Amino acid sequence: MGRAVSDPMTQTNQCSGEVPLAVWQLAADGSDASLRRRLAGRLVEGYLPDGGAVLDLVPGTGDLGHAVLDAGRAAVVMADPGAGVGVRGFDGTFDLAVALPPDADLAGGLYSPPEDALTRAAAALRPGGLLVSCLVGTEGGDPIGRAVSAADGLGLRYIQHVVALLSDGLPEQCSTGERRVAHADVLVFSKGRA
Repeated sequence: MGRAVSDPMTQTNQCSGEVPLAVWQLAADGSDASLRRRLAGRLVEGYLPDGGAVLDLVPGTGDLGHAVLDAGRAAVVMADPGAGVGVRGFDGTFDLAVALPPDADLAGGLYSPPEDALTRAAAALRPGGLLVSCLVGTEGGDPIGRAVSAADGLGLRYIQHVVALLSDGLPEQCSTGERRVAHADVLVFSKGRA
C-alpha cells in the first residue's frame, strides 16, 4: 500500500499509484453565482493556463466564459457547435475541454456527458490538454468506470477525481418534493503527448 500524501491547500489526497482525489465545497461559499458558474470557476482556476483555449462542450448560459473573465485570465472560450458538427478545423487546438451539466441537473438531476461530446473533445485537445467531465447522480452500475473506459478508448488518461460538494449535507427531499443532489463527480483526463 502506498504512503498517503495530503496537500491541505488543494484538499487533495493521493496514494501512490492511484488517481488523486480532491474535495471542493461549492454549496455554502456565500456567492450569488449559480453552482454551475462556481464549478466553472474552480475548473478555470485549477486547469486552464493563462492564454489558453477552452472548449465548452455543453454551452448554456456562458458560465465558462464568465469564469474566465472573473479569474482575469487571458483565454479563448469556444462553445462546441454540437453533435454531428464537431469542431472541424480546430483539432489539436484546445488546452481544456469541459463538459458541465446544466444547473437543473446540478440541483437534483442525473447527468453524464454525451459520448459524442467526449469524442469531439479528444480530437480537439492538444497533446497534454485536459478534458474535465462532470457526472451527477447515478442510475446504477458504475458510471465512473464507464466514463473512464470510454475516455481510455479515446486515448485519454484518467488523472484526477474531484468530489464537488453541492449541498450542505446528505441528499434529501426539497420542499417541492424533488431530490437534492449532494455532490458531483468531476473526472479529469489528459491527452497523451505526441
